[in-house]
Amino acid sequence: MKGLNSIYKQIRMISVLVGITILSSCDLDVIPPDTIAPENYWTSENDATLFLNSIYSSSRSTAYNYMYADVFSDDVYNRHSHEAAGFLFVQNGLNPGSNYYTNTHNWSFVNIRMTNIFLANVDQVPMNEDTKERMKLEARFWRAWDYLFKTNQWGKVPIIYDEILEYDVPMMQRNSQEEVYDYIISEAKACYNGLPASYSGSDYGRVTRWAARALQAKAELYSGKYAEAAATAKDIIDNGGFSLFQPNQLLDPKEYTEMDQFIDWAQLGIDKDTFMKGIYNYGGIWTEPNGNPEYILTRQYVDASGYTDWTRYIFIRPAQCNTSDGWSSITPTQNLVDAYWTADGKEFTPPPQSTRVQNFTAMDEEWLASGQTIERWSNERIENNTLKDYSYIQEFRNRDARLYASILFPFKSWNISDVGEFTYRFKWRDGGEQNNESKTGFNWRKQSALQATTSDVYGAGYEYPVIRLAEIILMYAEATTLATGYNSNVAAELNKLRQRVGMPDVPAAFSSKEDAIEFIRKERRIELAGEGRRSEDVSRYEEEYWKKHMDNVAIEAPNGANVLTMQWNSRMRLKPIPQNAVDLNPSLQKDQNPGYN
Repeated sequence: MKGLNSIYKQIRMISVLVGITILSSCDLDVIPPDTIAPENYWTSENDATLFLNSIYSSSRSTAYNYMYADVFSDDVYNRHSHEAAGFLFVQNGLNPGSNYYTNTHNWSFVNIRMTNIFLANVDQVPMNEDTKERMKLEARFWRAWDYLFKTNQWGKVPIIYDEILEYDVPMMQRNSQEEVYDYIISEAKACYNGLPASYSGSDYGRVTRWAARALQAKAELYSGKYAEAAATAKDIIDNGGFSLFQPNQLLDPKEYTEMDQFIDWAQLGIDKDTFMKGIYNYGGIWTEPNGNPEYILTRQYVDASGYTDWTRYIFIRPAQCNTSDGWSSITPTQNLVDAYWTADGKEFTPPPQSTRVQNFTAMDEEWLASGQTIERWSNERIENNTLKDYSYIQEFRNRDARLYASILFPFKSWNISDVGEFTYRFKWRDGGEQNNESKTGFNWRKQSALQATTSDVYGAGYEYPVIRLAEIILMYAEATTLATGYNSNVAAELNKLRQRVGMPDVPAAFSSKEDAIEFIRKERRIELAGEGRRSEDVSRYEEEYWKKHMDNVAIEAPNGANVLTMQWNSRMRLKPIPQNAVDLNPSLQKDQNPGYN
């Protein structure tokens, strides 16, 4: 069987075939076949492999879909309206006519129809029967994966089991969300029972039984089956053979020296080497070669093909990149930055916005008046031990190691990428130097590619973790606490995440289940920042949580500029079914999601 890395180069070969019977809109219409006869296709194992890999490519898509998802939350801002409409969503502005309001496929059943076509035809292919049965389960996994996305976005959706529907299919009724979750869990269990635990050689990257187990755990947690979710997640933790990525290497000697300006090592009793290794343990999750022990399910990329992963090399980079200017398309918000713990594991108390603006402006104006580059100006103050004395820098001192690994904030260095070939330091201008400056005052360091592909500056030749062990640990902690309460087993699992990044252990106990859940949610927000999970949580956390974080809450820049003011409404738990879908499928006209009629 062809490996997934090499097969992505050939996906275009099969796209015409997929287009024969693709499901193009919400009335489940398709494009009639008039160019390629399906009966001429299913004649070899290679045919089956190509079609299955087109399902992989379409269903798993790119890092774009995962990283852009969180623009529909309070953590990430998207400055370009043609890329996504998160700015509308967080202001309660979505309506059925909005464009670009989901992160992949919109209200589309393309992937589901592709799976059904595969399942209907693969039995006629002459090939090894065991391989054939495995491939069927791989396709079924991606169909269930697609349904998890759909039900998280829209709640009720029609379940199309194995049918290949006619072009003039009659009205399709939506199944309840409970039915959809039950279907996903059932399919995930079937895949777990039939798929191998791992692959080798060219099959590396295919769906394993543990990826199916992870899908099951997610569906159980999201549907409120907490005891089941806890047991499923614990099975992955104990028996899946995964481990947290933790090379314990010091990678940047310049930053090692600079961090004396940010952490009071002796005063807080923090071991510098352990903390610094923690920064790189965490940041390296997204930049190591294939074979990361934390990865449960990945999206692979091919270094030799251009434009493979714009998101991590161009979209999230700052506009000052020297190799190719970044676009600052999606950037962290001050709201997220303020959520990171202090270095001793306590809540961070941000300064009043007026004080923050005053502190930033004073430091920024002093640098500009010097006429020096930001690198020279900052390095002088590191050498004479005074950078730490600036009031603006105080809010970034003695913070969670994951903050330094995740966020580029003003006056901070980033030296291990091709942006940092010289002593790079992040500067921020509010729309001054070029149009692609961050609007929030921050950029991502986490998940950013350290270098472009060898063939194209718009690519990033790394696989991307769709599911990693840390998320499973957090699901286990949340589900267990909701089912039976916070206990020593939960604390032990969370401490694995803390110890990886050189942070102190989590509390051994809480005064109430509510306090424990609030803590776990914050740990989840920090650990999984920018990975698309925050937007998934919007639909399942209680009303009071989102009122606190998004109702009349501003997203502001360091200089006081108001980027926007968020508004929360209960209808935002679900997205509106697109109006073109409602127009084409009369059954949806009286079944629009609440608040969007």
